Amino acid sequence: MISQKKWVVDSVGDVSTSSGGSDNEVVATSGDDESSSPLSCALAPPPGFSLQQAGYPKRENHHLLIHEIGPPPGLEAFARPPGLFLPETTTTSRQKQPKRRSKQQSHKPEVPQAPVLREFDQATYRKELSAVLRDLANGTNVAACVQRIRTQNVPKDKQAAEFSDILTRAAEENRGVARRLSFAFAVGLAAGGPNSAFDHEECERGLEFFFLEIFEDLATEVPRLRSKLANELAPTLRTAFSAEQMHKLVPPDCRPVLC
Repeated sequence: MISQKKWVVDSVGDVSTSSGGSDNEVVATSGDDESSSPLSCALAPPPGFSLQQAGYPKRENHHLLIHEIGPPPGLEAFARPPGLFLPETTTTSRQKQPKRRSKQQSHKPEVPQAPVLREFDQATYRKELSAVLRDLANGTNVAACVQRIRTQNVPKDKQAAEFSDILTRAAEENRGVARRLSFAFAVGLAAGGPNSAFDHEECERGLEFFFLEIFEDLATEVPRLRSKLANELAPTLRTAFSAEQMHKLVPPDCRPVLC
């Protein structure tokens, strides 16, 4: 027996209960005896397929007959594979995720705290500067390195000498990427207006001292130093110094053509 319960519904014919059957068994009847017709036990066709295409006669206002079919013999206790239907807890948690994200997005970003300035110590500053230049060679962010030097609170009367020393260390770097980042770090100390790590006028004096007192001796030791300064340092200096200052402080052979 394929099904324990079978319901046959026909919207056109009359529905009646057989005299000898129980109340739970319903048989569809019509004007003609269709018990042997294949349409009386037909299942719902797949989408896009009609009974007329299969050769069955067309009837007006005739709805497809639907049967409730039980499992095949021997598979009555068959259970669905695990995970086929998601539990309600999982569905509920997924529905709540957008709300949690909206709450997280509503939080305002934290404002970074101002760096705490410490009392200047020459030995501590030298050690931190060496660490900063080493980290720059490894790809550390330039702005973060500038903040680290800002916390050292270098006195104003020492900033010009320290600026020229940083330029000298950067020019002596053999690796191109590390040298360019070191030049950007040096100029970053002078940038920022009143909140810059070094005073702008002191950095101007340090740049003048570098080209007047250090550059000539350094050019004999570093190959192609003029070309490196013209292509790497001078374009970076233009972000913090005016064109008039560039003409005054930087030698012509260390400036790019546009300067």
